[in-house]
Amino acid sequence: QNNLKSQTFTYEAEEIKSIQDDKTIVATGGVKINDNLGRTIEGNKLIVNDNTKIHYLSGNVFFNDNFKNQIKSKKLIINENLNQYIFSEDVTFENKDNMLKAINDFIVYDKNKDIIYSDSKTIIDDNQGNIIENGSFKFLINEDKLIANNVLLTDKNKN
Repeated sequence: QNNLKSQTFTYEAEEIKSIQDDKTIVATGGVKINDNLGRTIEGNKLIVNDNTKIHYLSGNVFFNDNFKNQIKSKKLIINENLNQYIFSEDVTFENKDNMLKAINDFIVYDKNKDIIYSDSKTIIDDNQGNIIENGSFKFLINEDKLIANNVLLTDKNKN
């Protein structure tokens, strides 16, 4: 297992290669990322660009934060400049406290504002068996609050 540290992340992978004058790093096989706040991310292939501070993780992406939130997807862009994680393709967001599960193709975790949001159509299931279809949503992590727009609610009795 090889290790590499950056300003806010620690990377682990079976193989880590430096290319383009040590400004780009490619890590493959069992990639694990830990940030300075204890968040963990796993995936298959990571491309780190120290110039742009925009990094790409692909293949079985799994994110876990300190607030019982988990996000799974096929791709993740880590934008250090905006302090955002941008998940795409087959995205599932789960909040373990509220038993919420949201499914769509694009979700952003904004670390500056501590919110998870999407501006695209999302289907959310809650722990009561309700289905919330919406045009966009925000989950305020610190307040444990869900805000959704253009909502169609179907309760557990299919009403």
